[in-house]
Parts: sequence; C-alpha cells; structure tokens
Amino acid sequence: MPWDSDIDVHVGEDTMQFMADYYNMTVHQVRTTHAPQGKNYMLEINPKWTDGSPEDQLNQIDARWIDMLSGVFIDITAVRRNAKHPGVLFCKDRHKYR
Repeated sequence: MPWDSDIDVHVGEDTMQFMADYYNMTVHQVRTTHAPQGKNYMLEINPKWTDGSPEDQLNQIDARWIDMLSGVFIDITAVRRNAKHPGVLFCKDRHKYR
C-alpha cells in the first residue's frame, strides 16, 4: 500500500494494559529455522496509550513490536469500547468496529 509501509495490529484495552504493566521495553529473543541464533525484538508501549482521543495525531500508535537489528516494526493499537455507542469498538485512527 503506498500510504503505509508497515504492519498494523489491534489488541483489546485489557491486553494493552497487561503489556504496559508487565512487558514495556522488554526484549524477546525468537529462534527460528531461519535464525537459529535468534533475533531480538523489543516491545515498546507509548506512555500516552491510555489517551483514547484521536485528536493527538502524534500519538495514534499505542505500541510497537520492533526488530532490533533492522528497525522494522509492527504498530499495535488498542481497540476501545465506545461509551456513547454500546456494541461499537473504536481506535485512535477513527476506525469503528461492530
């Protein structure tokens, strides 16, 4: 896609809270047949992840899973409940899900 050069995933607010509480800035070594010595990845949680407002354009990404060798990353965004619209979930980029 010409407008986005990375991968994006969503997680629930409870999961994001758990990751922020216990895994922020942790490094994980993943071994595969392609990388038997292992590759290191860091989970970085944005300190402003709890602010669900879409108004702050500089803080729309709540977390990143970062390949520490290449710098390639996966954006992680929390999906939140919408108090004004029961049954609707939303995230900071203004997407809504039923």
